Amino acid sequence: MKKVMSILSLFLLMFLSGTSILSCKTIKIDNSWDNKIYKITKRVQDNIIEKNIRSKDKQGIIKNIKDNIGDIEDVYFEINNNIKEKDILIDVNIDKVNDKTYETTLKFFDTYKSNDKYLYKSIFSTTAEYSFLRKLDEIENIEVESNEITNSATYGAANLHITNYSKIETIYIKPIDNEDLFISFYIFNKNNETYISIDLKEVTDNKPKTTKLEISASNVKNKIIIKATSIYSGGLEIKTDISKVDVVWGEKFEIKVLNYSLISDLKIESDYDLQKINYDNNTGLISGYAIKNSNNNFLINEEFYFYLISDVYYRKLIEVSIKSINIFENFNKEDINLSTINKTYLKVNKNIDEITFSSLRNNSFDNENVVFENGNYTNGNWQVKYNKINEIILSGYWANKEKDTYVLVDSIYTKVINGVTYTQKIKDYRVHFIVTEWDKKLDIFSNKDCIKFESVINNKYLDYTFDDSKKEIKVFTNSNSIRFYIKNNFYRKINNLNDFYIENNYLVSLNSTYKGFPNKKIEYSKVNIITIKNIEEFKKAVETNILYKEGESNLNDYKLQIIYKES
Repeated sequence: MKKVMSILSLFLLMFLSGTSILSCKTIKIDNSWDNKIYKITKRVQDNIIEKNIRSKDKQGIIKNIKDNIGDIEDVYFEINNNIKEKDILIDVNIDKVNDKTYETTLKFFDTYKSNDKYLYKSIFSTTAEYSFLRKLDEIENIEVESNEITNSATYGAANLHITNYSKIETIYIKPIDNEDLFISFYIFNKNNETYISIDLKEVTDNKPKTTKLEISASNVKNKIIIKATSIYSGGLEIKTDISKVDVVWGEKFEIKVLNYSLISDLKIESDYDLQKINYDNNTGLISGYAIKNSNNNFLINEEFYFYLISDVYYRKLIEVSIKSINIFENFNKEDINLSTINKTYLKVNKNIDEITFSSLRNNSFDNENVVFENGNYTNGNWQVKYNKINEIILSGYWANKEKDTYVLVDSIYTKVINGVTYTQKIKDYRVHFIVTEWDKKLDIFSNKDCIKFESVINNKYLDYTFDDSKKEIKVFTNSNSIRFYIKNNFYRKINNLNDFYIENNYLVSLNSTYKGFPNKKIEYSKVNIITIKNIEEFKKAVETNILYKEGESNLNDYKLQIIYKES
């Protein structure tokens, strides 16, 4: 569409703004006159113009429009009987016939009321101009000036002259030999003649390369084959397969000079303290190692560049980005998540000979929320050491994300580079362990052997039983002070342990519930002490109830029943 008058342009803006606000709702179709005009012109543009739909004549144009607006009511292309208020009359007028297009104006007429009936206005309300593609007659052949074309040494496109282009609809080109040489094509006019510009890849070894192209058209019976040759060498640029090298410290890198056979004086120039970069002028291969002559630090990233230079060709910049080594091949960040139910495996870099973990915040890993499953604890459990190991196995100790652990990692990295052994001590690499996974649900009654009650006072009777169906633990005692223990192997799995609730607190009191770190060196954590306030009143009450509610913890509800019993 070339032009839509200002009325339609203004409406288009209003329409788009309105629908964007209502886009998340079910919208009843607006069948107003202006909205129908917008929909018609948009369908013509999107479904006919943009999709290159062709028309044989005026009736073909009308048919194509009708085929795309069938769901829009009360649209006519000639005056109809029983005209209604919102009817639209479209007058299709071909203004000019070109070789390939019909320059066409669509005039839209709305209605007015006269003597209790509707008539079309004599003056159009809106116009829209389009260039509809013509449906051309079928012809036998595509006529070209030559069946062979060649580009130049300094320009990649070769031009093919089409002498009967005015009779041809859409042209298609398909490479059928040496397909990679063909890039793309476009059509242009020069001095009232039509050409196809065919872009071919450059050659890198100064040897011409040829492809065959099959050319066809939508209204031409026969295809033609042309031969296209590229001698384009890209001018005086040094061509390489890559312009940026990404490499890890100590690794080898290679760059291929693609037009090396044309360059007899290529040299390498760099101010960076990298070891010598080699160039083989017989193969065009540049090679080197990511290692400096001194001051190598394998734990930092470094970037530098060097130049390829020649007296004849333009200098070429090569960027090199050296990445730090990963001590752990499957983890390259400081934070490492742990689990109390699954193991975490750190795959150690194959060039690490020794590795030592040191507790950063405590003087012993006994107080850290990490377990080295296959490590050798030394120096009073302050360090864990490994020698020549492929994998470090870890687990979280306590189901508590807030109890995180920082450790320092010292290692010895050894690598043979170009026949020379390099050894570097890598110190103070920091790792942060966080426990992020634990059991979703825990039940005391599935872990009865982890629960223990003791009388604080010697020589007092105490026994306890478990009622699985009622989720109750019955404690029978004549003591007025009871310790409640949970074995650490179970306690450490509890996340966010809750406080207890006493139903009849005039008989019983509790200490603060212990919610701290489970000591790795002892078997049980003392969770609470239950105190009977008045033993005589307790005897009369027979029992008292202490409740545990799951809340935000992962430990299921249960009840403690304290029952007086002499023996």
